[in-house]
Amino acid sequence: MCRHFPVWVAICAAASIALSCNLEKHPPKSHVVSSSGRGVREGLPVAAVNFGRKLQSLGAGQHISCGSTGEGAAILWGAGDFVEGPAYPVTSIACVDEGLAVVDTDGSVRVAHEMSRRQLVNGDTLSGASEVSLIPGKGFAAHWFVGKDGRVTSSLTDAPEIGRKFTQIAGGAAGACGIEVNGQMYCENVAPLEGSFSQVSVGGAHVCALSEEGQAKCGGANSHGQSQSPTGEFMQISAGGLHTCALTMSGKIACWGAGRRSDGCHEPEWDCGQSKAPEGLFTAVRAGGYHTCALARDGRVACWGRNERGQAQAPQEDEYAESPLRCGLAPTKTEGLFGLVCWEQKGDAVAGKPFSPNVSTMAGHTRHLCVLLDDGRAACMRAPEQNTLVPAFRVPDVRFATLSVADTSACGSTKEGKPVCFTAAHWALPPVIDGAKSAYPAPLATLSLMPDGHVEVRGHAWAHEGLPAGRYRKLCGGGRMGPVPRKETPGFERRVHSCALSDSGQIACWGHAPVAPRGTFIDMVCGNDFVCGLSQERRTICSNREGKSEESWEGETWSNLATDGAVVVGATQQVDEAKDGVGYVFKDIFRSEHRPKGILEAVWAGAGAECAKLPEGQTVVCWGLIDAALQAPPDVLQNWNPPQKPKGNSPRR
Repeated sequence: MCRHFPVWVAICAAASIALSCNLEKHPPKSHVVSSSGRGVREGLPVAAVNFGRKLQSLGAGQHISCGSTGEGAAILWGAGDFVEGPAYPVTSIACVDEGLAVVDTDGSVRVAHEMSRRQLVNGDTLSGASEVSLIPGKGFAAHWFVGKDGRVTSSLTDAPEIGRKFTQIAGGAAGACGIEVNGQMYCENVAPLEGSFSQVSVGGAHVCALSEEGQAKCGGANSHGQSQSPTGEFMQISAGGLHTCALTMSGKIACWGAGRRSDGCHEPEWDCGQSKAPEGLFTAVRAGGYHTCALARDGRVACWGRNERGQAQAPQEDEYAESPLRCGLAPTKTEGLFGLVCWEQKGDAVAGKPFSPNVSTMAGHTRHLCVLLDDGRAACMRAPEQNTLVPAFRVPDVRFATLSVADTSACGSTKEGKPVCFTAAHWALPPVIDGAKSAYPAPLATLSLMPDGHVEVRGHAWAHEGLPAGRYRKLCGGGRMGPVPRKETPGFERRVHSCALSDSGQIACWGHAPVAPRGTFIDMVCGNDFVCGLSQERRTICSNREGKSEESWEGETWSNLATDGAVVVGATQQVDEAKDGVGYVFKDIFRSEHRPKGILEAVWAGAGAECAKLPEGQTVVCWGLIDAALQAPPDVLQNWNPPQKPKGNSPRR
């Protein structure tokens, strides 16, 4: 029996096994991934079999992969439409581009998706063998859910309780299916297979299942041989976009369908090497959109296939330990101004005496504010999102020379010249290209600047489209992502872009991009809806998506240029009794009437705060919408000796 409804994608998570797929019925067109000017590459990047860290569970979606460690940490790699993983221990995880589902250590199923942009919410589960299938629709999230009585409830039908008991369920772009207690298959939106089965997997447009004896049977689309199952006995099967993989009784991997070669990762062949299974023995295999991942018997994860977002680049053990440095804001004796205090954290305890740091630079975005000290250490603070506390960036313990911050990640170059990017622990982060001289963060993407000045990208499809040719010296990313309320159905907005500053000083942008300002510039920043350049005359010029221009005050020149996505700030070089040293471009945005007087070395913005470096003693003061999450904890403040009182605050100009 088949019931029809609009399904886009599904994920299934179980305490004992996780089956996942985010598999498009119609693959996306091939696109440019380099700005080298050497012409469009034929096909997308492909990864050969590569092994990574040890994992306990495994999942694979269209452009993202996931797993959990033996300690319960959730690990994501690649880049889907949803980036944030759980900050608590899990026993298994399944992922798709639009969301993920986990089984908590207490047996609760939790789900999250791009419409919520929050930490995973609580769900119910069936102890020992329960599953949830999350099916994000066009603007809403639906699901199949196994209740405590073993019956499945569907939020996509007029009669939500299906009224059948299942031993296993699975979801994919083709639909959702379950194995009933009598072994028969029941599906929605896709035709079920006839026979008696113990396991089912749903792919892009085909369904595969295993009989009680372990024989494989597939049905549905067979354009690339993905439904042409081989003979033999298998203990697990996984249907991908245009290929299928199964695990033999001895632990070997067998794959069929597209990807038996790796020299044509483009339409219509889609030979990305996803079916070129490695030798060896494995305990699990997951077929993603056009890549595959598996768990070896020693627990190491192996991946191979399409890799333009890093989805087939197996995660390694963390290259760097987490930095113990922490920083926060603290009220001063001057109304409305906050000082900056830093300390080292060892576990839950403060180690050593808190201090007022010597700051080299700061960088921020809508929810982040990061500090780079003169000695190269860095620390980041994060404000709540939708009134929910979310993890701050996991800053690596290296010495940085530069630092850039975007919505979901940050990048910098070490003092030795190595590009390093980071995000919150266990979140998905597209990789830096090997050989890059520097890297920059963008929404759901990582931008790499190569030694000859051309741009390479790993990440979401938007970041690949329209990539300009030429030689560049700086990159940036901006835009907005999040739910958009609508009367009929809610939606998800992704208006994101990147820009590049060329060697000759011109700005080029791509994605859902603002119109680049005209002129010759020495610096550049990307905002949510605009891009700004600092001209050779040190005038700030901004332009939005409609081409509307905004500039700094007439006759005003700036020492630096910074943005948090909404406000553009800098240290002005003209100061008198009527003006403080803070320059704004969007003159209707003032977060506080309290700002320091006099000449300032630099001004930055992030997480609702604005900060300035005073010329004497390298003291930093901040003002604005200072959330409690940005402030240092009481046990730090009681041992901190604040710097001398900064000069008085000026009225709003």
